[in-house]
Amino acid sequence: MSHRLKAVAPAVALALVASFVATAVVRGSAPRVVPASLPDAGLGPSPTAPSPPLDGALAPSSRASERAATRAYAIATSELAGLPPDARPGAIFDLWVTWSPPVVEVVRIQKLIPGLILDEIVPPVTPSGAEAAIFLVPVKSMSDLLWADRFGELSVTGLP
Repeated sequence: MSHRLKAVAPAVALALVASFVATAVVRGSAPRVVPASLPDAGLGPSPTAPSPPLDGALAPSSRASERAATRAYAIATSELAGLPPDARPGAIFDLWVTWSPPVVEVVRIQKLIPGLILDEIVPPVTPSGAEAAIFLVPVKSMSDLLWADRFGELSVTGLP
């Protein structure tokens, strides 16, 4: 073998191995390792999941499952029109917004988040402060709520 061939052979072999590995990865023939301890990720609701009560309030067991897909958001009760003074945790409300300044020429009220769950009402932090209503907001609606809280006036409708 010539000296030049001996110098090029390792580089050619390395290039061939790299191309075979890249082809296997691109085609997806690489083995997938899935731990047996992971639960099945079903897309539908569990057939044994309890349905929420019809009276507008959530049972305590279903409130825990609602927290998984939601985030807590506090709104001062003095800035939230329509919240009844006797509202209980678990009550379901629809959140509305009136944009100020109006997005269009006429004042318009828009339903922002239907089925918002009241998690709790917390006392004021300072003696002259207002109570805060903590709502469980769906993650997908959080950006809309942040925008509406900054540029609009919020109100709720629903049964306490």
